Amino acid sequence: MKNIFLKKINLWVVVLIVFILVAAAAVWIIFFNQTIYKYSFPLPQGQVVVSSLQYGSQPTLSNPDYFKNVVNSLIEQKAAFLEADLSTMQLSAYIGGRLVKQVPILAKGMEGSWWQTPAGMYEIDLKEPSHFSSIAKVYFRWSMEFQGNFFIHGWPYYKNGQKVSSAYSGGCIRLSDEDAKAIYEITVVGEPVLVFTNQPAQDSFQYQKKIPGITAQSYLAVDIKDNFVFFEGASRDIKPAASAAKLITAMVSMDYINLDKTITVKKEMIVPTSKPRLQVGQKVNLYDFLYPLLLESSNEAAEVLSLQLGKERFVGLMNEKVKAIGMQNSSLEDASGSGNNDISNAEDLFTLAKYIYNNKNFIFKLTSQKLDYSFYGQPSFSNLENYNAINEQEFVGGEWGKTDSGEESMLSVFEIQKDGAIRPIAIEVLGSSDARKDTETIFNYIKDSFF
Repeated sequence: MKNIFLKKINLWVVVLIVFILVAAAAVWIIFFNQTIYKYSFPLPQGQVVVSSLQYGSQPTLSNPDYFKNVVNSLIEQKAAFLEADLSTMQLSAYIGGRLVKQVPILAKGMEGSWWQTPAGMYEIDLKEPSHFSSIAKVYFRWSMEFQGNFFIHGWPYYKNGQKVSSAYSGGCIRLSDEDAKAIYEITVVGEPVLVFTNQPAQDSFQYQKKIPGITAQSYLAVDIKDNFVFFEGASRDIKPAASAAKLITAMVSMDYINLDKTITVKKEMIVPTSKPRLQVGQKVNLYDFLYPLLLESSNEAAEVLSLQLGKERFVGLMNEKVKAIGMQNSSLEDASGSGNNDISNAEDLFTLAKYIYNNKNFIFKLTSQKLDYSFYGQPSFSNLENYNAINEQEFVGGEWGKTDSGEESMLSVFEIQKDGAIRPIAIEVLGSSDARKDTETIFNYIKDSFF
């Protein structure tokens, strides 16, 4: 036996053994971190795709029927996944398609805020037994990151050990420490996380259709609740994205940037814009840039926000968001929407308007200057102009834009009372000589004809 251990082994034999072990490990990692999560799931059109899950915010997951179909599909495939129902405030853990744990969700992102937790299909990107939030300046145990600034975690506490008392989270899904630990121990990085919120059900409200004369080359007016189209014209024609890009920039900033951070303005942040406001050396809180971004269509604000993550990554996240919420005919090449390849159409803008109304209505409150300043605080920029201003009390919010060629666009939402209920109406106009006037014309036509 001693002679066996003392026997010399050729170098090529050692190299071969190491190669085999490394190859086996690679196969193991690839199989268990990629193949195991290639489940099939139903799309809204009823198709079934066998591929990796499409992660990101998805308004279709606000639809109870679609949500149920996705869950049932994953169960049938004996998948391991987490299901966070923000309507019932329950978090369910599945392993092998079987429910193994269900715990109450104690807090979520406040509706109407920029940190509202959106519906979508995500995955666990990172697990940490203890995590410090640089945004909220608190610690929390058993953290599971599933997108940007969003986590599943235990009850937050300060450095001195005192627990936070807020009923809302900063967008995260908050559990008790005991439940968070239990979920943490049975999940793995890469596991799907399905977040659902039940929006008001569609109804059978009926309208009659008429078409007024307007200057816009492309337009669409739709009831958000039941998708009734009042009228449309060339709504699938591709046009400059303009206003849409600023809304996507705001959403990506809310999801991925610490907006409580204060930055110093640098020379590269000052770019041509509608109303210049920045000076080199100026110190501004990142949250405050949302105001000129959305009220004055500021390219400077878009530039500052995109530089926080790097332009390439930021634009990549914008295009991920565009596809995730169903804007299949849109693409963006910069945060301001002023590029030649920043494109969309009226149908996609309706999808965007509906998503923001249901999931991120904080944005609309800001664009219409209906935010409660006692809660959010006054912006540091003074004498802000509102390029979105519509002279109608039913105006909920929207975004105006103008291209280099002079064409204007407008995405807007109104709420009209009808038989004791609120009807949210989305209006999109593109290629207009006066987008605000066209929007008001369409709105008043709908109001006079159908209400």
